[in-house]
Amino acid sequence: MKHCGLMGALALLAGILTSAPLRAASYTVSPTGSDSNSGTAQLPWLTLQQAADRVGPGDTVTIEDGVYAGFRLRTGGTAQSRIVFVAHHKGGAKIDTSGPRGDADNISVQSASFITLDGLDVSLARRAGIGVRTSGQAGFRSHARSRRSRARAVRRASGPHS
Repeated sequence: MKHCGLMGALALLAGILTSAPLRAASYTVSPTGSDSNSGTAQLPWLTLQQAADRVGPGDTVTIEDGVYAGFRLRTGGTAQSRIVFVAHHKGGAKIDTSGPRGDADNISVQSASFITLDGLDVSLARRAGIGVRTSGQAGFRSHARSRRSRARAVRRASGPHS
């Protein structure tokens, strides 16, 4: 009888744990941070790529004013739990080069849905400020939000006259 009671309690606990919503995290990126930090407001990360590699559905990344290299994002959110990258001050977070993986786009979103980019200033991309590539069932295009973000059509000079 004790065995049945223990098994029932474990089954109830497992049901509670699997049905409980995951807690969304808040992260911070700052020009004075370090990627060995925890990504909190007190111990921010240095690069947007570190944030992109760590985020999950429902997470928010606040980007402090400064100039940053871009990032590649392959993790998507959900309809109920978007992934959000937001500038602390509109236009204060400037992304003017591609990320560490050498993409031609400053922000490269690949097969990820339910992403919000808010208040970023994206410029000087070799190809596109924000590039989106989807697989057959990814819905980023129909679920993309770029609120108050600006991707400018300014390209870096290249060639013999630059």
